[in-house]
Amino acid sequence: MSDDDSRLTADEIAEKAGYQRNYFSELFRRETGVTITRYILERKIEAAKSLISGGIELSQIAEMLGFSSQSHFCSRFKTVTGMTPGEYRTHSESYSE
Repeated sequence: MSDDDSRLTADEIAEKAGYQRNYFSELFRRETGVTITRYILERKIEAAKSLISGGIELSQIAEMLGFSSQSHFCSRFKTVTGMTPGEYRTHSESYSE
């Protein structure tokens, strides 16, 4: 996910695809099994994992990926992965040694 992609919203994606958001969201969910909002969040968290493993500060990651705050980022990260970013960092460091 590029820096530009990390800040895309469901509205912007629908507009780029030429659809109204509600219609696009329904099509997307029907085709993928997840909502567009959930898909965007999961892509951001995947990008965050790489950044965390690279030693980037959580506040920087939150800003880079368009989260409103570090706290919001940490909360959403835990929702998706089941662990905090700090736990993920520790976990990934133990596997890289």
